[in-house]
Amino acid sequence: MFVFLDESGTPALHGSQPYFAMSSVAFETEASRDLIEEAVKRLRLKWGMSAAFEFKFIKLDGEKKAEFFATVGKLPFNHSSCVLWKDGLSGKWSDKRYVYERVIREVVIGLEPYFRQADEAQEKPLRA
Repeated sequence: MFVFLDESGTPALHGSQPYFAMSSVAFETEASRDLIEEAVKRLRLKWGMSAAFEFKFIKLDGEKKAEFFATVGKLPFNHSSCVLWKDGLSGKWSDKRYVYERVIREVVIGLEPYFRQADEAQEKPLRA
């Protein structure tokens, strides 16, 4: 299984961003990961970007966002996200490491059924 994480905002309680978010995408196989990578590469080229350009999704117009979801939505992957609204938090939440750990824990918990499914599909030596 291949898992990729991305975050937005900052885990620091004080600052300009009132949230901290983390998302993950998980691919059961290398082949399923490669399918999405190729699909996104084709979209980049179609939109006049370099094949390796890391675009910011939030900066895409509505038409491109819809095309992105229509393209990748039918491909095999799993995902999990957590958004923490930091307003009013205090105490141990002021430790950035604690915030990061709590958010990533929720993301992993969201992927747990897929981890179990992938584990069950493994042959004996790999399950050990």
